[in-house]
Amino acid sequence: GVRVIPSMVAPENTPVYVEVQGRQDPELEFLSDNMVLQEKRRTGDRTLLTLSFRGRGQKTLKLSYDGGKWTKLHFYCIEDLESLIKARSRFIVQRQFYENPRDPYNRNHMFLPFDYRSGSTYRDADEVWEVGGNDEYGFSEPLYLAEKNVYYPDREEIATLEAYVADCLR
Repeated sequence: GVRVIPSMVAPENTPVYVEVQGRQDPELEFLSDNMVLQEKRRTGDRTLLTLSFRGRGQKTLKLSYDGGKWTKLHFYCIEDLESLIKARSRFIVQRQFYENPRDPYNRNHMFLPFDYRSGSTYRDADEVWEVGGNDEYGFSEPLYLAEKNVYYPDREEIATLEAYVADCLR
């Protein structure tokens, strides 16, 4: 049995705690670069590992045990959470905030879904709720921006939210 805390996706230089339950202490083989074993200890029938990672991407640890049996644990290292939160906010403001005062459906200053294939907001669909600025497509982004700006204020994002409130919610 394996238990991982906080998860198998972890920011760089953040401790990841791995508990491996088994009759014997497994042999460890690091199959990726920039994996750091900070601590390894055995307690009863459990091996406790403290790992950390540098450099974004997949990190693989091979556990060998019981005379030739093995398993691989695949972790994914991401950049620090503050950077990810700020990048997501920039994307929402720059790519999903729709500005078109002449829009025939009155969607000016709404948040619309983004279509990666076309590289623009998704404005045409058979289902009106998909492009109407409401439901999960239109309401989750402003909530995210509002919460983010409590901790990491940004003037442009706050101005975008103000325009959204003034032109869409009112």
